[in-house]
Amino acid sequence: MSFLVQLIGQNVPTTEVSDLKNIGSILKKEMSAEDYNFSSFASRVKVITSELLKSTPDSLEKHPDFGILPPNTPCSNCYELLDKRETNKRQYVKYGENGALNYYQTAYDSYNYYDNNGWLRALDVRLYPTNQSNVYSANNQPAVTKVDLNQNHTSIYHLGKEVIFNKNLKLSLNINGNNQYIASANWTNSSVGNDGVKVVDIFPGIDAEIVARESGFKTNFIVKSDLNLIGDYLVIEDDFNLPINSSYNFSAATINANGLYEGQLFIENNSNNSTIFEMVPPTVYDDSSYTNLLFKANSNKLELYIPLAFINSVDRTYPIIIDPLLTASSTTPQATVRFSGILNNGLFTNACSYFMNVTVPAAVQVTDIIWQFDYLAQNGAALCHGGLDFDYSTCRSPSIPTQFWFCNTCLFAGTCGSGAGISMFTHFSSCIPSPQCATYIMPFTLNFYERARINAVTCSSFYITSNSNWTMTVEGRTVQQTPAPTSSAGTSLCNFASTNLTATGSFGVPPYSYSWTPGPIAGNPINITPPISTSTTYTCTITDACGITSANSISITTSACLPIKLTSFDAEVINNEIVELKWVTETEVNNNFFTLERSSDGINFENLFKVDGAGNSNVTLSYQKNDSDPLLGTSYYRLKQTDFNGDYEYSNIISVTLDRNFDNISIYPNPLDEYGYLTFNSKIDGYVKVEIMNIIGEKIHEKKYDTKIGSNKIKFSSKKMTQGVYFFKISNNTGTSSFKIAKN
Repeated sequence: MSFLVQLIGQNVPTTEVSDLKNIGSILKKEMSAEDYNFSSFASRVKVITSELLKSTPDSLEKHPDFGILPPNTPCSNCYELLDKRETNKRQYVKYGENGALNYYQTAYDSYNYYDNNGWLRALDVRLYPTNQSNVYSANNQPAVTKVDLNQNHTSIYHLGKEVIFNKNLKLSLNINGNNQYIASANWTNSSVGNDGVKVVDIFPGIDAEIVARESGFKTNFIVKSDLNLIGDYLVIEDDFNLPINSSYNFSAATINANGLYEGQLFIENNSNNSTIFEMVPPTVYDDSSYTNLLFKANSNKLELYIPLAFINSVDRTYPIIIDPLLTASSTTPQATVRFSGILNNGLFTNACSYFMNVTVPAAVQVTDIIWQFDYLAQNGAALCHGGLDFDYSTCRSPSIPTQFWFCNTCLFAGTCGSGAGISMFTHFSSCIPSPQCATYIMPFTLNFYERARINAVTCSSFYITSNSNWTMTVEGRTVQQTPAPTSSAGTSLCNFASTNLTATGSFGVPPYSYSWTPGPIAGNPINITPPISTSTTYTCTITDACGITSANSISITTSACLPIKLTSFDAEVINNEIVELKWVTETEVNNNFFTLERSSDGINFENLFKVDGAGNSNVTLSYQKNDSDPLLGTSYYRLKQTDFNGDYEYSNIISVTLDRNFDNISIYPNPLDEYGYLTFNSKIDGYVKVEIMNIIGEKIHEKKYDTKIGSNKIKFSSKKMTQGVYFFKISNNTGTSSFKIAKN
């Protein structure tokens, strides 16, 4: 798939999207096109925990942001240390880590501001419902923005002045300088969320998206299809309320012969001639080109003039976007990180670069680096026309030189975002200094590219511009001791038993020293013999090279133990011939020997084997013996454990069953002639013993025959047998069968 974009009458070279598909693919998360939220509101519930209270000075517990996480917090299940907040810095702590896991966030421009009460507040441009039905505002910023769906308008309040706009909107057709009314704005089909308001069919065939920005609104009128209008201009009229004691400044705009302006409009405070509001040059564009809008302004009306020659051109594709932006002046972070690259000729070749020093606190090991930055495609540019990379020391992110951070979709217009943040730790890890006991600076560079223009010689924000502040978050960990110390013999010991305790330190600044209590005992691991018949908690304090400590504990319980702790005693029949007997002990105390006993009825036992014990042991020991001549049918086994002092005790009784492994026995003919035949089925490859005895019990024949699984047939001679009655006995270690047969 390829795309071709035309801007300002010039062709952008066709670029294969497939060439760019790997950009960001090796990372945790890629940039992605972000849809505006026009339907819901995020929660702003205070979360007050004992850990937060312990970490917050009493004076800051009344802070309006206490217990509320700012937007785009780079961590989950964490809280902010308000006493560490600066205008461009925040510090967060992960819950449940004893303060050892911190996130140190730095912003390129201020994202905290001082409110009228002197509190350093987190800037939040999102709209929220107010106490008044259908009225929504973003109060946590220097200039308050508001949407009133009762009166159907928007407003900005800044430096004691309020400007009201998007009020009593009308659509007109201008022909030869005269405006002909078409329609008034219809706000009926409105939806609202954190990001602003969407109005479907605010005018026939035209939607409106009023997007909340810092201290302002970006209002997009979206022409969805051909309006079938013929004339000079499409006009949007706004009953614009100019603040009291203020006036327009047209110094950055030019005026034509018809009294229409083109360019930037400022609103000034007449008391000191300072700029309090501004409207950037409005434009209209589709996915291939743009043109500037004209405007007319007086104290109570603002009119936007959209050339119908542009809208009705056969080159147009829909949707067409009419794009004015009104903000309070000197409050937006985009004013700093704003411009994208130059001389790129359809490629990410040359960037506009921005530099930010991030302070890494003392005594931490850097375990992640996360960036946040969104850019906006506008005026005919597509999302894939913007791109980023980052430099730190000799490292780059993405690490492959031909890859960049960008949105790998060429939808025209919109926002390409990083969400809650993207990690580039794997790209920078080789350049990160070793942990140290002093603070140090990590200087990062953001390179901002734009490949929509041809041979542009200056950085510009016209096509690709920032849509957020740039933040860098360093995740750092001080020395930690996780998991808790371990005991080589477990946590339940017999009296007088010993064990090794081992602690595990990580992060912070090695090397570590170890101190154990009770004691104190230095070193790691350590060998202890706990007090008898009690529970003792052993605490290890690890101290790193910077003097930062981390403590963790383990409890060891001791008690009087049985001579052995038997964890298993099992019997298993092997090949229906032998019985394999196994047992395992977890501990042994004063254990002299085991006696393995067998019984045919589970009541009367006989001794089979004697096996030496281990005496005293705190480790797992395994034993095994085989009964190679087991009883046919069910056999019962038990262990008898005997101490050095002669005391003994028995285990539970276990049983196994051996079945005879041959059946279906037949001897023929009966009576016998000169030869006889013995047939039977065997369950295994093995043997049978055949014995023949006369009527008085004399054995006249005995022989072993090999057998195979399945049907077996044995031929034997009966020539020497005299006439009479004989007894046949067939047997092996699994059983015996006897038969009576005659001889003629």
